[in-house]
Amino acid sequence: RLADDFRRRREALVAAINEHGWDGEWYLRATLDDGSKIGSAFNRVGRIFLNAQTWAILNDVAPPDRARLCHAAVCQHLVSEAGALLLAPAYDRPHPEIGYITRYAPGLRENGGVYTHAATWAIAAACKMRDRDLVGTLLDAINPANKDPDQYWVEPYVTPGNVDGPASPHHGRGGWTWYTGSAAWLARVIREYVLGVRPEWDGLRINPCLPPGWTTARVSRPYRGCEHDISIELDATLPTGAPPRLTLNGEPLDGNLLPPPSPGQTHRDVHVRCC
Repeated sequence: RLADDFRRRREALVAAINEHGWDGEWYLRATLDDGSKIGSAFNRVGRIFLNAQTWAILNDVAPPDRARLCHAAVCQHLVSEAGALLLAPAYDRPHPEIGYITRYAPGLRENGGVYTHAATWAIAAACKMRDRDLVGTLLDAINPANKDPDQYWVEPYVTPGNVDGPASPHHGRGGWTWYTGSAAWLARVIREYVLGVRPEWDGLRINPCLPPGWTTARVSRPYRGCEHDISIELDATLPTGAPPRLTLNGEPLDGNLLPPPSPGQTHRDVHVRCC
């Protein structure tokens, strides 16, 4: 009964978001007390915010047509060579009614920079949209090992909390290393969305979205006391959009949900073919 109540509340919330929060090509970020909009095409700055789009996709708030539109808007307005920007265009003066992010210099941290937590969620949303090209672009963009160390400024082996965006004279400069939880989010997004191995109540859901150039991958995943050795192979013979094909210990499975291991089982081999 409680679950049914929560489900009804969610449906009402989703309906309200789609009725009042849709701006025409993407979702609004918020409204102020006077009713004016933040994250609208009508704004001079702060016209589009990343999280409003990615989480509409990840949480199934956006119906398919709107998911395609807000995903396209992210690609057009928020993808930079340093990663996915938190908002654009950057605020160029403080707005007390909006808050502290507008007091950062343009392109710095939350004000039009790459805020790495949100940049990892953008990769997850790109996987859900099956946009392999964008997955590869965003992964490469936030990979510290790919950075010009002089431009990056911080340690070229650490995931930073943020990277300056294009509105900054130091575009590409990292900041707040050794402090951010986004390193853990990046690892989780790669494991659960790029490699596509996600735990669910009824088993491991396997649905990879490998970026271009990745033809194989391998992951070891402990799950309910059993180690799963999962090999993933890109199979060009599968039709576009086809679900992945799984074998468990050499036996084919129906669908892409790997059931939980049997009691006492400690190791399973899984092979995945995906398109």
